[in-house]
Amino acid sequence: MSEKNGEIVCVRFFGSWRVLVGGYEESSPYMRRLWQYALRRVPKNVPIKKVLILGLGAGQNISQLHQRFLKCKITAIEWDPVMVEIANQLKMYPQEWRPQILLADVEQAVETLREKFDLILFDIYTANRILPSVNARGFISQMVRLLKSDGYLLFNANIATELSTLEIIGRNLRECGRWRYRWNTIALFRHFGCGMIGDPLPRGYQPFHSVDEYLRRESFRSARYGLGGVPGVHGLRWHHGPLWFERYTTDQEPTITPFDHWRMVIWQPIIRLDTPLGWRRSWIQMNARKTCFAEILEPQNYWAEWSSHAQRHRRRWLKQQEFVGGEVALEEFIEAYRKCRKLMMLKEDFIKILRRKAGAHGGHVHYFIARHVDTGDIRAGLAVLDIPEAQQSVHIISFIQPDAEAWSVGFGLIDVWFKHGIDHHLRFLDFDLFWAPGDPRGWKGYSNFKRQFGVRYIRYPNPLVKFVRGSK
Repeated sequence: MSEKNGEIVCVRFFGSWRVLVGGYEESSPYMRRLWQYALRRVPKNVPIKKVLILGLGAGQNISQLHQRFLKCKITAIEWDPVMVEIANQLKMYPQEWRPQILLADVEQAVETLREKFDLILFDIYTANRILPSVNARGFISQMVRLLKSDGYLLFNANIATELSTLEIIGRNLRECGRWRYRWNTIALFRHFGCGMIGDPLPRGYQPFHSVDEYLRRESFRSARYGLGGVPGVHGLRWHHGPLWFERYTTDQEPTITPFDHWRMVIWQPIIRLDTPLGWRRSWIQMNARKTCFAEILEPQNYWAEWSSHAQRHRRRWLKQQEFVGGEVALEEFIEAYRKCRKLMMLKEDFIKILRRKAGAHGGHVHYFIARHVDTGDIRAGLAVLDIPEAQQSVHIISFIQPDAEAWSVGFGLIDVWFKHGIDHHLRFLDFDLFWAPGDPRGWKGYSNFKRQFGVRYIRYPNPLVKFVRGSK
């Protein structure tokens, strides 16, 4: 008998333990299968290292977590000491897998936790009753705070009336899926910005292709380019031979201004999913499918959202003395870039892009390098474009020589970029392209590198198009 849960019954049934509270199953073969089913919704190749269980019960899902995510570290919150003792006696998991158990009310415990978790399992019940505090704004905000920027929250709703709780959580996190398992409903949540089409953007952020000042500078770089639209919703106009195009990146329907030639207008919405009258949804993606950016929220602790791997390499970069970071002029950067053995076929194309950016944006382009102290050779580089009007900086190109990879130089240049952003009062660092299904496989490697810096993703819907008659 428990003061908090009342009568608890443990029954051995066909070699498996069933733990019942108020007649409802707390641990049982059914609950084991339920969590096996739920955990499959989290990709197995995701690096789940820290797990938080809200509601330990008899600890039945501890073994399942360790079997799916090897060497994960588990923290479990349980309010009933009798239930913890039952978990110890029934030995639902090997002793070496014993989690860190916080014996406390869950709403108080989540306030004291400071570390963030890759995966949170929500299973807080007394018999079949969910805690009333779960629907409180404060508790949900604490749960959101504890979830890493790329983490997963699995919620077990065991009665129909709790589906309203899923709607409340959905106002703070993105619901990525909801599934029935017999009498239960399981929902998977992630932070907004994890790569779902339609995710809202942070206040103040806009993709650089939609920034008026950026587009004005771009339109002056060549006679082939011009500016379309109206202030606030500008687009870039260009031509290939006799064919003219206009491209807009915005959620506001562009205003098509008169022009002498027929042209195809490409409107790339950001999170808008409807199709206004007169537009047709393209069946192919003509722009980036997915991009990513990092937001500098705490300048004094800007690396806090980086992965543990990236943080380790940052520390190594700061300690090593073989390379120094710095900034050089365009031609010196290009000379070092030409010596890089990678991307031999595309190198001159990237150099042309870099020269065009430099011609259009002048001093807004910065060329960061890592130079070997003894030889003076540049072994890695990163070129970025600042857009101060939008408080952001955009990745253009980067390179690294093979012999410099062992010295954490790539991570060091990203660290230099973050510090540059802070010094210049920039809020967003835009890494631009990120691999998505349908993109070349060669993008995957560098995309995996980018994901380590606490980035947020934009997954674009297919663009809208229309053909506009010339005004002649």
